[in-house]
Amino acid sequence: MSSSARGQHGSDGYIKPDVAAPGAEIVSAAVGGGTKGVAFTGTSMAAPHASGVAALVLQAHQDYSPTMLKAALMNGANTDLKDSQGHTYAVDRVGSGMINAKAAVEAKVLAYDTKQPERVSTAFGVLEYTPDSGVQTVTRDITLDNTDSRAHTYTPEYVASTDIPGVSFSLPSTVSVGAGEKKNVTVTVTIDPAKLEKTRDPALEKRQSSRNVVGDKVETTAEGDRQYVASASGRVVFKEDGAEAMRVPVHVAPKPVSAMRADTSKIEFGTGAEQKVKLTGTTLDQGGYRSMLGVFELGAASGRIPTQNLTVASDQVVDVQYVGAASDAPALAAAGKNPDEGNLYFGISTWSNWDVLHSGRSVEVSVDTNGDGQQDYVLEVAREKGLDFPLVKVWKATGAKWDFINQYPLNSAWGDTDTNMMDSNVMVLGVPLKDLGLTSANAKDISYTVLTNTWSNEGSDYVDRTEKATFNPFAPKVWFEGESAGVPGFFADRAGTELTAHRQAGAFEAKALFLHMHNGTGDLSGIGAGHGERAQVVEVSAASANSRDARFKDVPADNQFYTEINWLAQRQITLGYPDGTFRPGENVERGAMAAFFYRLNGSPQFTPPTKPTFSDVPTNHPFYKEIEWMAARGITTGYGDGTFRPSASVNRDAMAAFFYRNAGSPQFAAPARAPFADVPADSQFYKEIAWLAEQGITKGWDDGTYRPGEPIHRDAMAAFLYRYHEKVLSRR
Repeated sequence: MSSSARGQHGSDGYIKPDVAAPGAEIVSAAVGGGTKGVAFTGTSMAAPHASGVAALVLQAHQDYSPTMLKAALMNGANTDLKDSQGHTYAVDRVGSGMINAKAAVEAKVLAYDTKQPERVSTAFGVLEYTPDSGVQTVTRDITLDNTDSRAHTYTPEYVASTDIPGVSFSLPSTVSVGAGEKKNVTVTVTIDPAKLEKTRDPALEKRQSSRNVVGDKVETTAEGDRQYVASASGRVVFKEDGAEAMRVPVHVAPKPVSAMRADTSKIEFGTGAEQKVKLTGTTLDQGGYRSMLGVFELGAASGRIPTQNLTVASDQVVDVQYVGAASDAPALAAAGKNPDEGNLYFGISTWSNWDVLHSGRSVEVSVDTNGDGQQDYVLEVAREKGLDFPLVKVWKATGAKWDFINQYPLNSAWGDTDTNMMDSNVMVLGVPLKDLGLTSANAKDISYTVLTNTWSNEGSDYVDRTEKATFNPFAPKVWFEGESAGVPGFFADRAGTELTAHRQAGAFEAKALFLHMHNGTGDLSGIGAGHGERAQVVEVSAASANSRDARFKDVPADNQFYTEINWLAQRQITLGYPDGTFRPGENVERGAMAAFFYRLNGSPQFTPPTKPTFSDVPTNHPFYKEIEWMAARGITTGYGDGTFRPSASVNRDAMAAFFYRNAGSPQFAAPARAPFADVPADSQFYKEIAWLAEQGITKGWDDGTYRPGEPIHRDAMAAFLYRYHEKVLSRR
């Protein structure tokens, strides 16, 4: 019996395991046991066996480095392992093959990946291509390291264990390496994205089940088709005189992706209750892949946690980006069916791709269904023993204990339908409304919070936690209908089709969260437009600004900035003054400006420090959180004396700098010719003011000046915020 453990499938540029080794009839030294030994089964014995072989290799080659020892073990593992049907196990199941002590000890020519020699294996990773991107070619080199006293000539061959249509490997016909010489061998992979299919490793079991033994009975707790990543993999075998001399595992996982978007940044209802939303872009529909879309009422947005503030960088996979909720109860009611039979869906996106979701990465949705501020239910992403498929487990609070209610596959489908569950940053947790005790008879708002954690995040209750969001499953502010993807809670994400957006009567503003499940990853840096390609936020207005009465008594309909000021109020970026005025001609104070920017960015989750950054902004300042948020994002640095001066007016030049930094300080080559007569090229904020003009956010004055040293008035600030949103934020 051989043993190994399924490992990485190429997400981070490497694969595991490295080799397989005997896992039975092996005796190992017992730790602290003197001359005593222990005998178990499985990897507990395979590991000491491999260590023993490594010791023999080191005895024979005392100048070998750890990388060379590993290469000797893997290069010589020349026995292929097969399942009962004769299928060869792939490299992500057994690595090179069964370890061979004799071949490892006799290894004098070693082969390993040139770029990352410590990994030995050559892995191209998970590669994303749209179907229309054309034939792609990628290469990596394998180094032949000849420690022998004579030259060797090899014939390299690629021996496949798994295949994907449209993927082929090529190698040079021969390679010679002299005594004491190193030589690189190029492995070329050609990929035609239009031909890619989701093929399964023939040695991989299609279905899995989780079972509990209760007395003399076996109870199946969960069962379904397993998830997997399609890969083309095998071994590059170097033959000398017709016989295998050494081998290196190779692996590539090309994945076709869509490039879909909702063709709008804002859904304008006017005075109606329905509006069409067109889908545009590149559709995915081939070989077991079909692009899917989940649409939700946005509940919360959470900024990207700086990587250096995480316990380990990989915790970014549970750093929440957006969360939203949706329900199919309104659609059922509209069709004359029972809305109580509907489902509730929570959509979540994060700031980094995970390779897989496992028990070491915790994602929970805490739900308060009765409005008492306490969690009544928890939806937990977890696994069952014997099952590598993530499930949504539903728990109910009963006094001081939690009762298990039910469990469902994540993304509402088992592995027979691809939902792009692996190497992704989006997920959907679906649960029947009745599991949460929700019915149309007691329809009301629920509140929910998303919490995440990892094994590595010791000493803290969570990696990320969103602010509390509210949602009414039977009367959401916005809900959608469209072509079903064949999976509950999802629409077909197909170019040229339309969704019908519905808004609740009397609903004010909302935002919609579109999760394009099969889109490529994109830029998730959080800088500028770096929000990735899968999550898209679209504004949903209850009515156009000009169709509403004046919000403030001192801003009549004929005011120059009437539309912009009302827009600011609709989004609750400004609340005005208690007497119902906006005071458009007054100067904007720096503290109020911080609040404007914080709200413009969606009031992201942020915990201000307990120690103030600025000496004149104590923790009880009304805008303490907003000012600290601006400082944390690098939008403001304050003054050289350590103050922020929250009551001081904001000058027009400093305001330009704030907008530029809020956009992520994008690359911009300032023009040699100044856009304004009073802003010369050597001005402190010349670049920022020029960028503001280039974006169309500022037009300056009729006399060709910008007047950088003047304070900005509240009405002009409204105009700048409005234009910045339309010309910069909405394009992200």
